[in-house]
Amino acid sequence: QANGEPDPVAASPRRSTANAWPALRLRGQCDGDGVKGLEFDVQFDPSTGNTVVLGKLRELEWKPELSRSLPAEMQSLGAQLQPCLGTVSASFQAQQSTRDQPWQWQVDGRFTGRIEDPRLPEPLTQVVAGFQAGPWGLSLSSCEAQAGETQLRVSATMHGWREDRQATVAFRAEQLQLTSRLRGVLPPEMQAVWDRFQPEGMVDVSMVARYEGQR
Repeated sequence: QANGEPDPVAASPRRSTANAWPALRLRGQCDGDGVKGLEFDVQFDPSTGNTVVLGKLRELEWKPELSRSLPAEMQSLGAQLQPCLGTVSASFQAQQSTRDQPWQWQVDGRFTGRIEDPRLPEPLTQVVAGFQAGPWGLSLSSCEAQAGETQLRVSATMHGWREDRQATVAFRAEQLQLTSRLRGVLPPEMQAVWDRFQPEGMVDVSMVARYEGQR
């Protein structure tokens, strides 16, 4: 399909021979502790191993402990998500063409809530962030938040799931207060610059940062 989602009809497993096991399909929906409106559609062809999974999630209550339950390859990201509190909605799709092929998958979602990180001058409130994830990595778009009087906008792309992955972050802050609390979260070399010039007042800041990974 044009939007990149698997076509349920085209992707539906079929018998390869007259004696093959019939294709299987499982559809359902459920709710649970912190989970609302989970719907799934699983199609499996026993003769080839072709498996297609489609689904959507209306609401997941995101708690710090969920960050620790992510797969091993995502644990470095999970540590960064622990300060997040809120809800997640998402759609997802995955496919394994044959048993010896890796899974191809994609998740499109949205986070709404707040971020309480002691490294920040103030908690981030009214956080709204769209995201897309797959084997290629993670992309954040249309991310907005409030920090006191400061309005923040962020977009980011992380290439892959290794801890030394490359990443690009675009950041804009409007009405950023230059206070001692902001100085306290800066790296030592930036604190030295701060101490030299002793800035005060309010500024608008735009920045693009790139991390090339460990070499």
